Amino acid sequence: MSEPESDRQDELLKILLRGWVVNPSLPPSFKTAVWGRIRRADTIPNDTISLAKLLLSRILDSLARPAHACAVIMLFILLGGVIGLVESRKVSARVSEDLRARYVQAISPPPDNH
Repeated sequence: MSEPESDRQDELLKILLRGWVVNPSLPPSFKTAVWGRIRRADTIPNDTISLAKLLLSRILDSLARPAHACAVIMLFILLGGVIGLVESRKVSARVSEDLRARYVQAISPPPDNH
């Protein structure tokens, strides 16, 4: 496509886009439904909202921010690493003790009762 033809098509597109009108329409009960939800939210007593729900809500709201989400993910990775390290030390100690007992039994077998 040549340069003048491209410019002409750009101008035609601009004219079409300027003339484009969007008339969004909401359902007739939209406004009533919104105000109904607001009214219901206002009527919930504050004492029925538990501390756990409030805390969970705050955490989920903060996870919407990328920096907070990244920090939480890093915290869980670190926590998983620490738990894995503690568990691996327990298993290693258990295996080491088992190997030590087998070694002692191998070099010093029980005496025969003859």
